[in-house]
Amino acid sequence: MSNSSVVPPALDQGVALFLDFDGTLSPLQDDPDAVFLASGLDSVLMRVSQKLDGALAILSGRDLTDLSKRVPDTLWRFGNHGLRSAAPGAAMTEGVPSAPESLLSGISSVVDVHDGVRLEEKGPVLAIHYRAAPEKSEQLTHEISSVISQYKDYSLQSGKMVLEAKPSGANKGVCL
Repeated sequence: MSNSSVVPPALDQGVALFLDFDGTLSPLQDDPDAVFLASGLDSVLMRVSQKLDGALAILSGRDLTDLSKRVPDTLWRFGNHGLRSAAPGAAMTEGVPSAPESLLSGISSVVDVHDGVRLEEKGPVLAIHYRAAPEKSEQLTHEISSVISQYKDYSLQSGKMVLEAKPSGANKGVCL
């Protein structure tokens, strides 16, 4: 079956649409800071949201504040793997919790010795990007897993050239 024969679902009353940001609404980039919606996609999302009476939400592993810079604030936004949310037009809350200092320090010490690897703090979620050093995947997974094993409330999630140390409850599926 070709893509031209795929018919999108009807956008009727009672339908809700939940879209992931990175890799779905916007293509993955080597630099996560370079990811933005394609020109005009913001207005498409807003029109679809209006058609669905506001039942459109953007879910992301990104920090909610960062996500809100990249998508219209007229939409529902769920960041930090669902740990933080913002209703359409709502301001960002202050005082976002961070990862335990000792966990941050332990992961930083691993990241610092690997060229091409970078740590991104997203509130309590820590992302270890290794797109510039893909050969480090297995070693990083082992080393970061060892650090995280000391924190019963944290787990490691693997993505496309990224590892994320997430507290329990940080789950886009649960958020959905």
